Amino acid sequence: MLEKIKKEAKNLLKNETATNSYSCIINCFFDIKHNTHPLHLETNSYAQHMALNTLYEDIIGIADRFVESYQGKYGIFKGYENIVTYKGNPIDYVKMKVEYMESERGGIKEGYLQQILDEGIELMYSTLYKLKELK
Repeated sequence: MLEKIKKEAKNLLKNETATNSYSCIINCFFDIKHNTHPLHLETNSYAQHMALNTLYEDIIGIADRFVESYQGKYGIFKGYENIVTYKGNPIDYVKMKVEYMESERGGIKEGYLQQILDEGIELMYSTLYKLKELK
């Protein structure tokens, strides 16, 4: 009986960690959507303007696919957090977000959700290249 309780507690902890990773990724997608649009409008660089335009337009579809796929398996996600507006360098922001999403990837156990997440990560690295190298 004690072994069964320990096993159930361990599984609960695993599920809580997984749920936290899903929540972190979902909220990060929406943070990126929220913050890249003003960064796109505030820049004086045409290359940055276009790179951030692509990011904020494309991240919406990726986020939507991730959340809908998550909800198809686990039910409606209700853990949306308040978003703080970022005021700073767009390169620093995108770098911070892509590194964060990569750090949470291990908590996503479904391959199809990892694939969608990887598309978001690829988009952010492509955006970083454009922000850093194209003038």
